[in-house]
Amino acid sequence: MLIGLISAEVDKDPAQRAHLVSAVLAGGNLLVPAGQDVGGDFRTIPACRAPTQHACVVAYSMFDTVPPPNSLFGRPSSAARSRPSGHVPDGWQVLCVNPAALRGGPAPLHPYLPTRHLGGSAVLAGVPAAALPDYPTAFVSHPGQLQGTCHAERGASWLQIDPVGQPVVPAPVLATLGPSWGLHLYDLNADQGDLISLAREEADAWR
Repeated sequence: MLIGLISAEVDKDPAQRAHLVSAVLAGGNLLVPAGQDVGGDFRTIPACRAPTQHACVVAYSMFDTVPPPNSLFGRPSSAARSRPSGHVPDGWQVLCVNPAALRGGPAPLHPYLPTRHLGGSAVLAGVPAAALPDYPTAFVSHPGQLQGTCHAERGASWLQIDPVGQPVVPAPVLATLGPSWGLHLYDLNADQGDLISLAREEADAWR
């Protein structure tokens, strides 16, 4: 929905782009020509590669391994399912921008992970309560214990999430929806601290 809205209302209009600080399209399968930062779904709005850049986009899909062929995210075939035509041109790939390392390479992440089921939400559907940490707060941060790196191989592009030291999330939680979903449930949690910091830097620079 956001890709369609930005494409129709912002990407084509310089006056609207002037108001855009940045867009976060996690798990949205935003498409670009392979190896490029602009083109594809957006004609003029590029990937964010610096915290002082404006009218740009941060997009990625999280996995802890190579997305499988039937993946719902990270592959052009995944994006095709949500396109009206059901077709993606050859040579396009799903954009990956690591909010903790805009120019690429590995970087430690700052996750805010849920400690319990929140308000009956399906965010942690199927996860037994015993698998979640018993803390008084609804979320807990584990800085320095997860790392993110954008990868592109075997026809897929994704934000690879790896533990650093002792794992902070039990394996059953990470695999709740199966391999084709990857870590989609954590697209905005495993790097939430980094997204907040980036948004703050971008907004300050935009002002």
